[in-house]
Amino acid sequence: MIFEINGMNIVPYIAEDGIEWTANGVDGPDAGRVLSSDMERDLIAYKASAKISCVWMKKETAVRLYQKIMPEYVTVRTDTIPWISGVVTKTMYSNNISSRLIQEYTDGTQEYGDLSFPLIER
Repeated sequence: MIFEINGMNIVPYIAEDGIEWTANGVDGPDAGRVLSSDMERDLIAYKASAKISCVWMKKETAVRLYQKIMPEYVTVRTDTIPWISGVVTKTMYSNNISSRLIQEYTDGTQEYGDLSFPLIER
């Protein structure tokens, strides 16, 4: 499996069953209901989006991952999109990134869990 964000291999941080892809249809200006009540689709393209769920990780790893996904746009290289054969590179963005502090040890080390974020094709 290949999954990179801005050159960072995130495969070790993806939870089992942690990638959920959606093909989002984009309709053109002629889409909508007509007088017969039929829907005119006017499909222009499909855009990919994914919800990524991660394993528990130390704070230092979480910081590196956040730094990779927080720019306005990111470059995603992957072979996991189910409707595309081979490796593709897409420009995507992320928002609504969440995580939760799971454990803080006596030495100050912190572990985060439930880190998840969407990737949405530009």
